[in-house]
Amino acid sequence: MGAGARRRWNRANGTTLLGHALARATRSSRSAGPLGTVIAERYPLRLPDAACFVIGDVIFCKGTAEWLTSPAMRSVLVHEVRHTYQYARWGPLFWPLYFAGSAWSYLITGNFGARNAFERNAGLADGGYSEAPVRPVFRTLISRF
Repeated sequence: MGAGARRRWNRANGTTLLGHALARATRSSRSAGPLGTVIAERYPLRLPDAACFVIGDVIFCKGTAEWLTSPAMRSVLVHEVRHTYQYARWGPLFWPLYFAGSAWSYLITGNFGARNAFERNAGLADGGYSEAPVRPVFRTLISRF
């Protein structure tokens, strides 16, 4: 799917609208990001506990847009843009599916991102996540699938 189609899907499913509403509510200033995304900078709330997160086509960051678009942060920005495509595919279902993926990952590894399919699909290392071994009690179960 191209960036234009992604933007249309995220507008249609309402997630980008919700992203803009949260940016307004938290007084996060917005600027144009890559591929038609919007960067909401200086997100002030503690939750989620992440430097960046996405709602629709709006990429929130605790830092500035300049920081997120710097060459040093390129892989993180690419990771977050990948999440915008996940929103286009899943719409508001992204939230319960993402949380279920996080719970599953934590259950079998003790890490919220390592086995979360959404984080793996967006590129674990690009998002600052690392692999984590499956807990011994689950190794046999996982090896069967």
